[in-house]
Amino acid sequence: MKAFITTLFICLAASLSAQKTLPVIYLDGTFNSDKYEVGKLTVVNSDQSKTEYRIKAHYRGSASKKYDKKSFAIKFQDENGVKLDVSLFGLRSDNRWILDAMACDASRMRNRVSFDLWNEFSHPSYVAEYEETAMNGVNGTFVELYFNGNYNGIYCLNEKVDRKQMQLKDVSNKGKIRGGLYKAEEWGTTQFWEELAAYDNQSKTCEGWESEYPDVEDDGSANWKPLADAIEFIALADKSKFLKEVEQRVDLPVWNDYLIFMLVAGLTDNGGKNTYTYFYDSTSDDLRLGICPWDMDSSWGRLWEGSKVGAKYNRGTSNMLYTKLFMWQDGYYDTLKERYASLRNSSFSIEHLKSLFTKYFDLYEETGAGKREIEQWNNNPASLDFSGEKKYIFDWIEQRIAFTDSFFGFSPSGISSVLYDEQRNVLKDAYFTIDGRKVTEPQPGKIYIHNGKKVHF
Repeated sequence: MKAFITTLFICLAASLSAQKTLPVIYLDGTFNSDKYEVGKLTVVNSDQSKTEYRIKAHYRGSASKKYDKKSFAIKFQDENGVKLDVSLFGLRSDNRWILDAMACDASRMRNRVSFDLWNEFSHPSYVAEYEETAMNGVNGTFVELYFNGNYNGIYCLNEKVDRKQMQLKDVSNKGKIRGGLYKAEEWGTTQFWEELAAYDNQSKTCEGWESEYPDVEDDGSANWKPLADAIEFIALADKSKFLKEVEQRVDLPVWNDYLIFMLVAGLTDNGGKNTYTYFYDSTSDDLRLGICPWDMDSSWGRLWEGSKVGAKYNRGTSNMLYTKLFMWQDGYYDTLKERYASLRNSSFSIEHLKSLFTKYFDLYEETGAGKREIEQWNNNPASLDFSGEKKYIFDWIEQRIAFTDSFFGFSPSGISSVLYDEQRNVLKDAYFTIDGRKVTEPQPGKIYIHNGKKVHF
């Protein structure tokens, strides 16, 4: 009997130790939205030992700052206050990190899934031609956070889009600024409809843009001229100049992927703002403008504040670059069609898109983190029902892929679902604007996408 109890105890202990858990982080300090304040971050390691770090942090985000569940921007430091690079949970080694609260996202994973998909299928940045380790996106992992001793729920610990991640050129030994990284924070010139009216290299911001690198505070000056020149080219170049130079001025394979990505994922807040643009080396002859996505909570059937939106809804991905490419570059729509078709049975298959979500929904259930998140944050502000949200996303994906298949004139082979087939039937013979919006009354003289072709109505 004694041997049996001992054996049972060992089996139970082994079972518990094998149970999946999310990594745990403790964050302590008094923080605000205005500036970094010193605090402490403690990581619980896989062997349950703890590692403490001195950090600086502040609340991050714009609209998200008003929610009770805060997101944090983190900077690691040594005991002397000097920046310290740290690798957490197998992610890159760096001193700057983000703890994303995902407060409005009823799934608590839309941004992470979107990056997983982007990292998987998108063309490498042109920077990879010069720097093999260049990455045009970020990795992340889900953790459970205790803030000042209190359980604060599920967070996504994300790497930052920055010069180091993108492998952009650093300031030269002679102090000359080379690489450039710019965050689009507002609508306007970020859609390239008009040139920058003026810029000041002593200012961190300019007409909806923020200079991420170089940083005015850390590097002494911004470098707005390369971005201003690129926007001027896209906004003002005539047809002849545009077609002659566009492939030398823009990293077209990645920009094309981004347009397709916005349509597939239903990104409604990323057609101008919530992106990063960049240059590898503004002192070189290669001045292609790159793009990297960011902040993709407004996706997969919900808007930025968490409300539902139908699968045929498209706010429009329009900016002057895509408009001119559709209007002036022969075969541009066919290029997009071919790229979409090459991915439709792999990265963009309905089952694969569902699997990206299933992985994290299963993780939340197996670790119990989903249940704890609901107990802590239900209806503050988002209503949380992970089972119901999973079904909603899956239904939305089927309807959305029917939409994008119609836009790109793609006909799948094999078995499809009833919901998918119903949506394809509804969209049969539909007209779309060149930025993916379905129209009910096409106007004479306008350019549309119809049955997989670009047409003048």
